[in-house]
Amino acid sequence: MIYRPATALMEAELDDELVGLDVASGFGYGFDPIGKRIWRLLEQPLSIDEMVGVPVGEYAVEREQCLADVTELLEARRRWALRRDAAN
Repeated sequence: MIYRPATALMEAELDDELVGLDVASGFGYGFDPIGKRIWRLLEQPLSIDEMVGVPVGEYAVEREQCLADVTELLEARRRWALRRDAAN
C-alpha cells in the first residue's frame, strides 16, 4: 500500500514540531519531530517499508521498532488525514 495525505492541510511548524488543521473538518493534530519527518515523507508516494527506511537511517532506532511506530502513526491518522492506494 502507498500512503498519502487525503486533503490539503494548513500546517505550521513550532520549533521542531508540526501542527496541522484540516479546515474542512476543523480537526487539528500535532506531530513530534520524528512524526513530522514521517508526515513530510508522505509528500512522496511511498510504501510503509520505504518510509521506515528513512528514520532507521537517520535515528538510532531498530527497524522493527520503527515499523511498529510508523504503522501506529499512519493507522491513527488514516481515519481522517490519509488515503491508501494500492502499490503500482
